[in-house]
Amino acid sequence: MLLEPILTVRAQNLLWTCDMANIVLKGLQNAGNDVTAASFIAGLEKIQDMPTAGGGNVSFSSTDHWGVHQLRPVKWTSACTCWTSC
Repeated sequence: MLLEPILTVRAQNLLWTCDMANIVLKGLQNAGNDVTAASFIAGLEKIQDMPTAGGGNVSFSSTDHWGVHQLRPVKWTSACTCWTSC
């Protein structure tokens, strides 16, 4: 399906929402059966190089809660009426 640039903003928001939900899910899975705030944080800190749909890979640690350290730049290409990587 081809999306016009204005619609891709909505699609990108959906991708980011799915990415955030997947990160939370992975953090909960890593936290184990008895989830507490501390075990959830520790579960998030176990995530390394997790691919995302809306940006670069996500990694966390006990000293780095930023997550993304790179982005995939894209541009709208009228020849194919699609987004392509730069």
